[in-house]
Amino acid sequence: MRKIGIPFILYALTLVSAFAISCVFKSYALSGILFTFLLPAAAVIHWKTSSRSMKELGVVRIRKWPAFLIAGLGIGILVPFIFMIIEYALGWTNVGSPSASLMQSARAQSVYAKIFMMYLSVTVEELVFRGYFLNALREKAGRAAAILLSSFLWGTGHLASMVSAGIQPAQIAVGMATFTMWGCLLCLAYFIGRKSLWLPFGVHLGMNTAFSSTGLFFQKNPASPQWIVGHPDWSPETGLLGLSFYAAVLAVLLLTMKRPRTLSE
Repeated sequence: MRKIGIPFILYALTLVSAFAISCVFKSYALSGILFTFLLPAAAVIHWKTSSRSMKELGVVRIRKWPAFLIAGLGIGILVPFIFMIIEYALGWTNVGSPSASLMQSARAQSVYAKIFMMYLSVTVEELVFRGYFLNALREKAGRAAAILLSSFLWGTGHLASMVSAGIQPAQIAVGMATFTMWGCLLCLAYFIGRKSLWLPFGVHLGMNTAFSSTGLFFQKNPASPQWIVGHPDWSPETGLLGLSFYAAVLAVLLLTMKRPRTLSE
């Protein structure tokens, strides 16, 4: 493909609108519309008009797709509970019933609506970042650079939310590094899963679901060190625990991959 600019420009517009609208109106409505509908539509249309198939975006029903999806969901669900167990062992998290505020919030929002929006956001993110951006950049810069750049782009998509939550710049930097490494892991899952989105989609959906559910069983200790466990609204991504965990997993995966040349192809 000679031109990959349209979806990149639209993504930049999405980021700008996220900051501008959230600062003025405290709302993500416009950026949400751009990200959820226009951005994936632009990516797919641009890909198809470049005479490329959806299979090359990872939208393919491979022979073992149920196994990749189930494995991804299992891994994704396990990770948040590993964090909670570590924090509980160190006294930073308590086990108990959900707080009254959490239950009130859950009653105020439709559970089905939240599940649908979670599924939709994961689908869009995987299609756009592990599908379009990863493959478009791979043709221009090579696989290793594409993994890093597409993961960084994915990280920037969380910036407006972290800023609006009042997180300190140092913790936002930690969050960006964490999301970039997490994105790299999802990109590697794309290649491990035979260049399909089933494995990264499963991991991503499983993690989002489990992180949204841990509040039913675990409550953060108010005295826990925020610079380690992360900001309450973005834990563990903005803490050193999350950064260290994803860095360790990424290092182990890179060192144990069966084909070391995977990143240079």
